[in-house]
Amino acid sequence: MVEQARDLIKILTRLNEIGARVNQLGIGHDLTTTLELIAAGAVEVVTAGVPANGAEASTVIWVYDQARQEFDSESRVSAGEPQGASIDDFPRRDGLGRQAIRYRRRLSSYEPGAAHIHPLKQEVGACVLICYPLIVSDEVVGVLYVYRGDERRFDDVELLLLDNFVHLAGMAIYHGRQAGGLNKTLTRKVREMETLRRASHLISSRTNLDDTLQEILSIGLDMTAAQYGSFEFYDKTQDMLVTKALAGSKEHPADEPPLPVNESSVVGWVASNRQSLLIGNLHDSQWQAIYQPLFSDQEMVSEVAVPLIGVGDRLEGVLNIESPQPHAFTEEDLHLLEALATQAVIAMQEIRLLDAMQEIVEVLLTARVDDLLTLIVKRACELINASCGFIWLVLPGALSRHSTPSNIRPGRSLPNHSQSCQGLASAMEKNRNSARPTRFFFGTNPKARLSEELSRLSPMAKKWPSGTVNTLVLSNGPVSPSASKIWC
Repeated sequence: MVEQARDLIKILTRLNEIGARVNQLGIGHDLTTTLELIAAGAVEVVTAGVPANGAEASTVIWVYDQARQEFDSESRVSAGEPQGASIDDFPRRDGLGRQAIRYRRRLSSYEPGAAHIHPLKQEVGACVLICYPLIVSDEVVGVLYVYRGDERRFDDVELLLLDNFVHLAGMAIYHGRQAGGLNKTLTRKVREMETLRRASHLISSRTNLDDTLQEILSIGLDMTAAQYGSFEFYDKTQDMLVTKALAGSKEHPADEPPLPVNESSVVGWVASNRQSLLIGNLHDSQWQAIYQPLFSDQEMVSEVAVPLIGVGDRLEGVLNIESPQPHAFTEEDLHLLEALATQAVIAMQEIRLLDAMQEIVEVLLTARVDDLLTLIVKRACELINASCGFIWLVLPGALSRHSTPSNIRPGRSLPNHSQSCQGLASAMEKNRNSARPTRFFFGTNPKARLSEELSRLSPMAKKWPSGTVNTLVLSNGPVSPSASKIWC
């Protein structure tokens, strides 16, 4: 009786130790070590009170993936096995472990209709087996096998104690997966951030637009471990998607036909809807009818495509990655490419700005003033995706407007004493001091008076929801008729 009490205290102490380890999974204790401790504790339950030279007992734990309905072949943990025992006892399709999962309760080898013990375990002396499904939150996460080396059946006390080990084993696997998943997620996020940082550096180092687009495609392929793809650049003058970069194709990008921005193709669908697409199987009827195949040596089966959206909701293009394997891309790949697209848009905008500045500098000393102002307004509108722009020249006694839209007549003047002129001058002086633009929203902004006056000057302004005013100072000192220009 005293010996039984000692065994019980020993088992309860082991249970307490295991519980503490389960609570600390991922903080210094890994899953395999904890399962080994559980397996050893289950052996102690079965051998408690048995003479040292008595029949041996052993336990085996297998982790189970309910979604795949398969055991993890690398997850085997055991305790108490005889020396030289085989470890090739992978759960059989018709074995007791599968039955326990199916019925979702413990099963013993001595129950009527139960499956026989695995032959490899019988060879090393296993006579009786009890098998537990490890269930947490209605999900089967593993199976615990407990073998005994004699014909003695498990009594109620042993079963009660084993129930506790079963619960701990299930919780250990469940929490181990959670901790492992968090660690993997954190590692993946760190890797993604590092990849995006390198990508930003590589993209920004290019000064040519075509080289930049090719670099964007190369980085996208590297991020998704893919070999096939294209970059479709949006040509605003044609309102078409033009292939600027290709991967995995023998064709030259210039040989690819342009695609309209509509739902007649996958990339056209992405561009027209301004929405990313993740397609696991291009053979699905929804996509098969509109998929435009790459000229490659293999048939593409899956695809991920993301739009590049710039300032003012301007379409820049579509980054398109494809694979001959079904379901080759994941939601993580999609999100990573979307982050890359954001970096790419910034780089493309910087290249446009540099090109515009270089173009203006080249003609600065030779172009007529009107041509120069027209070029400045045109490039400024292109950079911020604005439909219209003006330059107001400050002349003696009046402000004179220079504009580019064909439906707005240039040369409209304002007397210096008018509210519009005073409002513009005030905005110019404020901007000059703050070095920041003045933004306004017609009819809703505190600068309503200026907005109303501006809308009177141009019929188009009544249709604009917002605008910006910037001061171009050509000399020092306060704003004067000969010192500044303003465009909005």
